[in-house]
Amino acid sequence: MFRLVLRGELSMRYDKAYFDREIDRSGTEATKWSRYDNLGFGDSCSFPLWLADMDLPTSVEISRALIKRAEHPIYGYTDRGPEYQRLFAERFDSSHQGVKPSDVVLSTGVMYSIAGALEIFTNPGDCVLIMRPCYRPFVTTVESLGRKPVFVDMIQGKDAYEIDFDGMDHAAAQCRAFILCNPHNPTGRVFTHGELESLAALCERHQLIVISDEIHSDFVYGDSKFSSIATASQYVRDHGVFCVAPTKAFNLAGIKISAALIFNQDMNRRFVGRAKTVGINSINLFAMEALKAAYVQSGSWQEGLLQYLGDNRDIVTRFVEANRGSIQAYRPEGTYFYWLNFPEVENVATHLAHEARVVLNDGADFSPYCSEWARLNFACPQRVLTSALERIASWRRGRCRRL
Repeated sequence: MFRLVLRGELSMRYDKAYFDREIDRSGTEATKWSRYDNLGFGDSCSFPLWLADMDLPTSVEISRALIKRAEHPIYGYTDRGPEYQRLFAERFDSSHQGVKPSDVVLSTGVMYSIAGALEIFTNPGDCVLIMRPCYRPFVTTVESLGRKPVFVDMIQGKDAYEIDFDGMDHAAAQCRAFILCNPHNPTGRVFTHGELESLAALCERHQLIVISDEIHSDFVYGDSKFSSIATASQYVRDHGVFCVAPTKAFNLAGIKISAALIFNQDMNRRFVGRAKTVGINSINLFAMEALKAAYVQSGSWQEGLLQYLGDNRDIVTRFVEANRGSIQAYRPEGTYFYWLNFPEVENVATHLAHEARVVLNDGADFSPYCSEWARLNFACPQRVLTSALERIASWRRGRCRRL
């Protein structure tokens, strides 16, 4: 069981041993685990490596801050002062080449911000450009608002997924907005500045509103470097909504807090009005405490986490290389996802769940053409990861022998 030391321990070593601990999430209503309990195979013999949160402990500094606030017995109405806009502005100033507190609009979640941006800056019936494979809620949100998703499939290049710029240019002619995900979910691409400049030029050519989901921007490996598409052109900076959050980076998905960075004053004013009307800027007091502890006190934790996730990425890379032919994948540049291809195995995620008892995200949720693909979340203790990969390899070998 996980034990948090609150007093008498002034510092914490965020090393491999810290993240190696396997923490029992039962009784916490953790979606990653409880949803598959209801299907009859979410037990200790199953490995749920699907939903985008981490089975790794957040920083002690964040836990302490939340417990300290909880010890105060009154949880009344709480002002959200300028300190919170300032924290976001300082955090993303470099990656967005200048952010003022007034550019920051608080929101309870990135998808709420994306929905708000679509409602405000597009009209029913408008087309929205999306690169596929893509995060499924982009599609359902666009459709639920009466807009039409227009898809352009990414190209499987030699070493990574690539953007189909010709396809994008053709499709953009009918669109009003473009939803970008960078770093990209599920492929793990971190788009280069050159790619972002080409996308920005395309958006300006077709006068698109740009909505950029940048929630995974803290997860970048090796020589890759994240920069926001806001830095790619003045047009995009003036016609964009850039969605950021600490929730992925610090494993706070259950504590709803994010921000939309909007540099155009008129767009910012309209978004603020909508956020107040529907209440998405009403951040709860525990989220506010978590934000301060994350961005001000948890730098060493994040350094240790990225080292650990980098090692986990290497583990999956070696697994793919050892099973080359039966399992294929590009090495992700960012996120904590590995996008795995199982050639000639339709509905592979279903087979893995029921036959290997390893739960991954179904590739068909990201594109109807990806039923042979599955998304693996490697943000978990290394023993869990290696055990799950051994089970997948054994299942794949057995299936190949039967063919």
